[in-house]
Amino acid sequence: MHTGDQRARLAARLSSPAAYNVRAFADGEGHAVASTVIKGFDELLGNLALTDNQEAAARSRRDGLAGFFTKHLAMAESAYGIGSYARSTLIRPERDIDLLAPLSANEYWQRYKDDSNVFLYWFRGKLNEGYEKTRVSSRGLSVKLDFSIIEADVVPCFVRRGEGYLMPNGARGWLATNPRFHMKLMADSNVASGSRLKPLAKLAKAWNVAHSHHLGSFHVELMVERMWRGRAIPSWPAAMASTLSQLSYDRAELQ
Repeated sequence: MHTGDQRARLAARLSSPAAYNVRAFADGEGHAVASTVIKGFDELLGNLALTDNQEAAARSRRDGLAGFFTKHLAMAESAYGIGSYARSTLIRPERDIDLLAPLSANEYWQRYKDDSNVFLYWFRGKLNEGYEKTRVSSRGLSVKLDFSIIEADVVPCFVRRGEGYLMPNGARGWLATNPRFHMKLMADSNVASGSRLKPLAKLAKAWNVAHSHHLGSFHVELMVERMWRGRAIPSWPAAMASTLSQLSYDRAELQ
């Protein structure tokens, strides 16, 4: 494990663009590759973005589902996007969009308050009236819909007194959640960083996926945001070196 001084020295060495100047070359199939490591990171960020087809499918499915809920269910609020897609931190090969569907407590709470599992399967039954290939998630928190290009993960919930929502917790009870808080947190921190926080979070998530996915995607985002809050984010190589060193330290502390 690196000490604080070792991490600082490593980041300093990696912060100079001159450290990454390499001769342009071609791979074994004759394709041009990045001429510098920094350009390589920029290309990676481009490759992590959703394709145009995925973007169009995500918007279409999100809007279609929101319209379906408004037409067929009593809603407390219009369904809206949450998760990585809504926070602009979704990466390929991930292809799922998350939606929150706040239902009317006056209409449904008394019927389902004692068992969120019954509520979730009732909600799935309603979705089955308009969509095929639905299933309850493995943890019993949401209903998944597979649209081939994009998969939607829909979380039915009730508006919570004060702020936030109550969603199924997978054990017949309810879990408090407040996705708007995290959306605002990431948006504000990204602006404060000069729009560098979200790309860095995407790079960290890509590394996590490539290395056995030991950390949850959402937790990677929060750890990156907390680490760089109020700090200038340097070049991508230097930022990733510091981030991965800290992530490994934080994970070790949790074990």
